[in-house]
Amino acid sequence: MISLDNLLIVGSHFYDKKDYETSLQIYLEANKIQPDNPIILSNLGSAYNGLNNFEEALKYLTKAHEIQPNDPTVINNIGSAYNGLNNFEEALRYLNIANEMQPKHPTVLNNIGTAYNGLNNPEEALKYLTKAHEIQPNNPFVYKNMASSYRLMDDKNKATDNLKLSLTYLERRGKGIAKKHKPLFLKISKEFKNLGLNVKDYM
Repeated sequence: MISLDNLLIVGSHFYDKKDYETSLQIYLEANKIQPDNPIILSNLGSAYNGLNNFEEALKYLTKAHEIQPNDPTVINNIGSAYNGLNNFEEALRYLNIANEMQPKHPTVLNNIGTAYNGLNNPEEALKYLTKAHEIQPNNPFVYKNMASSYRLMDDKNKATDNLKLSLTYLERRGKGIAKKHKPLFLKISKEFKNLGLNVKDYM
């Protein structure tokens, strides 16, 4: 029988490769061994977030948060799940806490930017996205969200420029982006469409 430690190592391997379905199945096996382990619960929540199953993610992340209330990664992932459910005000409630604990974490800053875009406040979103960009200038997620901000501000040129940069940095992460990075690629494609453009013209 495979050990708990090995299950976590293998699960993380598949998670890092963005094979969220395989990592999820492995984490579920680990959860059978230790159902109250906050690391396993957090990993399950992250895998469900990766699969866009945000309600299921919250079940595990909330339980992990109850056991380990001061873990900024769990708090950020809860905020991310609420973003996925379009509950942006609740997302900000958690993300602001995560930001207080880790004020220069680009993922937290990017998620805050996502929430403010969702609340149709692109100016506030750009404050956080610009900080995220300064820390991590090659992050395609940040460029995509900056494009969303500029689109909301009716600045098509800057929106298009940031989408092209998002696509460029996504391509640098490896071949087969439409498959390997499908969730972000679909979001980029949607933003191009919102601007009346076709993503294929920029690939």
